[in-house]
Order: sequence, then structure tokens, then C-alpha cells
Amino acid sequence: MALWDPEIELELDEGEEILYQTHHHWVLLIEEEFFPFLIVLIAGGVATFRALGGGVFGIDQNQTQQLDWLSFLLIAALAILIVTWAREEDLKLKKKSKQKPAVDLTWILQVGILGVLALLWFRYQGGRVLVFNPDAAVPFDLFNLVLFGIAFAGLIWILYKALDWRDDTLVLTNTRIILDKEEFLVRHVQQQILLVDVQQVSMRQNTYPQVLFNYGIITIQSFSLKKITFHHTTRPKEMERRIKEELAKTTKLAEPNIVKRMIAERVFEEKKQAGEHAGAHKFHVETTGANRSGVFRWLFPPNPEIDEKSGQIMWRPSSIYVALQLLRPFTIWLGVTLVLAFTAPFISEWLWLAIVGWALVTLICGGWIFWLREELVNDVYILNKREIIDVDQKPFGPVDRRTAPIDRIQNISFDVTFLEQLLGFGTVKIQTGGSGDFTFNHVPDPRGVQAMVNDYLTDFKKSSAERNLQNSIDVFREYHALQREKGELMDRKAIDSAIDEKSQLAVSVYADQIAPIQIALTLRQALRAQVRAARRARVRKLIARHRISGDNTKES
Repeated sequence: MALWDPEIELELDEGEEILYQTHHHWVLLIEEEFFPFLIVLIAGGVATFRALGGGVFGIDQNQTQQLDWLSFLLIAALAILIVTWAREEDLKLKKKSKQKPAVDLTWILQVGILGVLALLWFRYQGGRVLVFNPDAAVPFDLFNLVLFGIAFAGLIWILYKALDWRDDTLVLTNTRIILDKEEFLVRHVQQQILLVDVQQVSMRQNTYPQVLFNYGIITIQSFSLKKITFHHTTRPKEMERRIKEELAKTTKLAEPNIVKRMIAERVFEEKKQAGEHAGAHKFHVETTGANRSGVFRWLFPPNPEIDEKSGQIMWRPSSIYVALQLLRPFTIWLGVTLVLAFTAPFISEWLWLAIVGWALVTLICGGWIFWLREELVNDVYILNKREIIDVDQKPFGPVDRRTAPIDRIQNISFDVTFLEQLLGFGTVKIQTGGSGDFTFNHVPDPRGVQAMVNDYLTDFKKSSAERNLQNSIDVFREYHALQREKGELMDRKAIDSAIDEKSQLAVSVYADQIAPIQIALTLRQALRAQVRAARRARVRKLIARHRISGDNTKES
């Protein structure tokens, strides 16, 4: 993993791919590092100055009644303060209104004038605010150790802020937008909005530094009240452009593809190949604890439990979380047992009473363990293709069952603290409209739970779009059947028969009507050609005779 370009862990759906991602701009790092850097600079500088022999408020006899360059600067500052104070007093006298101003800050100028005068007199008498004497160096006194400790804490703060700054990422995939925020060593939160639910995308660069250094604020608003806001976004225009392009692509391709496929399947009755099933959902969820048996299976049942036929998935609080909750009563029982074992030789007369007490503690702790186990294990979260269900059942008591249709889900996020991340569980939060929010507390692999809920929601939305088009498809199907019934549609045999009939008709027409006319025309043209040939032959003979008679006359 690169230090400044970390990889984020995402559970991608089948066919989903990351298109673009952006992080916080370095300007945010400078803003967050300014205060701890100032602490390090002041505390470290003062500690280093004292370690080298520096001090404050000393007397230098060689500089008595002398003016140096700093003294002249103090005189100039004093003059500016006096002129400003006099001007403010003159303005107050010239005002016609007798009402006093709401806030009078001229006393600050007066205090400044007195302070500069005191400092100027102190320096004229040889006094120095900062003095340096290597012989009086105290590098490791208590005050310096405290200052060095403050500076070191500031450095740790700077490093922590840097590592925390790099971990926030805004990710665009071909199906959703994800905000991955990780507070270093504290918690991990991930929010998402499906592209089909995005209502508006806006980008703000309303200050000159934002335009100059190319950062801004990206806001993604869904059709619900849920929105994602990412401050100090690097290259916000590029992210906005990518999101809008993907939204346009999703809107352009989704509806026609659904309509085309449904018409092909339900109007023209094209069947899918064997092995495929419309609306089938392929999923894989790792079932933990499935091979446990005995008391361990009772304490920690399989989590999650999966019904392969219906596709229903049921989660419980993580076994590790349950074990941590059961640790308290078990520790009390173990402590009492160890105390009784070590003290038994010394209380032989009261041993029977101690055993009774131990039995009572065992009964109480056992009941406590049973109660906690039943309360935690029976707190289940169910996901199926139609709804999400939160069941909270008390031991031997009432059941609180909440359900919400899966299409009401507006946002899915998870929240994981640093300790929970180490132990492999966390909390998944599901926001719904009108049914309240659902919280899957302490479930194993919260990122996987979020991805699975997202898969089911995506599949439901696709099937919901198909259901909305079903009425139109039914109209097309009935119209198609009516066309076939009325003879507007022909099968292959009818088409072949029509072709044969048309061919025979065309031959008959040609033989009866077209062919005689063409033959007559051909004969007529042939006769005309013969007549023209005979005429040309007679003309040639006449010309030849005329030439012969002329020649005979010349000879005579």
C-alpha cells in the first residue's frame, strides 16, 4: 500500500468496476497541520533556545542609555499608535450624534501605547527581553522537558493528521458512488448512493484559492434526504464530469435494454438457454461456525445462516462480540472459584458455607451467561429478496419485529471502530424512507454485509423496473396474438405457399399475355428488317445497271 495513495477495500458486485476516485487536496492537510505545527514551532523553539542558554528579561550594562535598530522600530510603532489613537478621538468629537458607539476599542490603542513606552524605557535602561548566556543553559530542567514533551506530542499530532488525511476517498463505479472515510486507528465509515438513485450532482469552487489550486466541494444528492458531501476534493470538475457521464450512460442504456429483452422473451417467446433463469441471484456468503457442535454450537450458532433455496440470509452479533459480553460473568465466577480454592484450607470450619456461596454464585453467573447469550443470539437481522427484518427477542419474553420493503432502502453504510476492525465485526446502518432506520449491530464482516444488501437492492430495482413494464409488455403480447389470429402474421409454410402461388400466377400471365405480345413484336421487327433488306438489294441492282449502261455509251 502506498503511503500517500492508499488502496481501499471495496466489495465489488459482479461486473462492477472502479471508474474514478479522488482524495482530499493537500490544502486541507496544510489547514489541519497549521495549529500543531505552530505548537511544535513555539514549544520546540523555546525549549531549544533555553537549552542553548537563552532566557528572558535580562540586563546588559553595556547597552545602557543606547538606542539600537530595534529601539527605533519601537519608536516608529509608538508614533503610529499615537496618531491612530488621536485620529479616533478626533472622529468621536466631530460626530454629531451623542450616542456612544456599541463597541469602543480605543482602549486597546491606549494599552498598546503604554506597553510600547514601557518596553522602550526598559530597553533604554539596558534591559533585554531575550538574553543569551551559554553558561546559564538548562537543557534538561523540568520546564524544558515539558516543552520538549509538548513539541513531541505536536509532531505525533502532525503525523496522525497526515495519515488520517490520506485515507478519505470518493469512489465512482459503474453502479454506485462510495464515500470511504477512515479515522486513523479510530473508526471506518463507508457510505454509498446507487447511480440509479442520484438526483443531483453539484460542484463548488467559490474562492480564489479553490480555483488556483484546483480543489472544491462535491455534493451528491439522492432522491431521498441522503447526500454525500466531500470537502477539499482534488480535481472536482473531473469527478463531476465522470459522474454525470456515467449517469447519462446508465439512464440511456438501462431502459431500452430492459424493454428489448422483455419484448423478446414475453412477446416473441424467445427462451433463455438451459441453466439460466430470469431473476436468479448468484451470491456467495461465507458461513462462519457451521461446523461447530455441542455447547459451542449452542453458544455460537452459524453466523450468517443461509437458506440456499430462498436466498434468505440471517445475521447475528459476531461470536467474538458475544464472547466479550459473556466474559464479565465468567470472570466473576472464575474469580470467586479461585478465591475459594486458595482460602479453603484456612476456613475449614466454614467450608460448607463457602461452598453454598460458591454454588449460589455459580447459579447466578450461569443464569447471567444464559440470559446474555439468549438476548444476543436472538437479536437477528434478516435479508431476503423482498424485505429486511430486524428481530429483537428477549429471553422468555416479547419479540420486537420490524420490517421494511427492500425498495425503501435509501442508503447503506457501515461504521467500524479501530478495535472492531481488529476483531472483525462492526455496525451496518440502513436508512429507509418511512420505516425508520435499521442498525445491524456488531455483525461479522460489515463490509460484506453492506455489499450483500446492496446486491439484493440492485437486483430488486432491476426486477422492479421489469414489473413496471409488464403491463405494456402484456399489451404487446395480446396485440401480437391478435395479429396472428387475424392472419396478419404468417408462418413459414404460409409464406412458402404464397410464394409458389405468386410464381405460378406470374408464369401464367407471362405465357398468356406478355409472351404473345413479345413474339408478335419480334416477328414484326423481323419482317420489317427483311423488307428493308429487300429494298436495299433492289437499289443496289438499279445503281449497278445504271453504271453498266453508262460505260457502254462512252465506248460507242
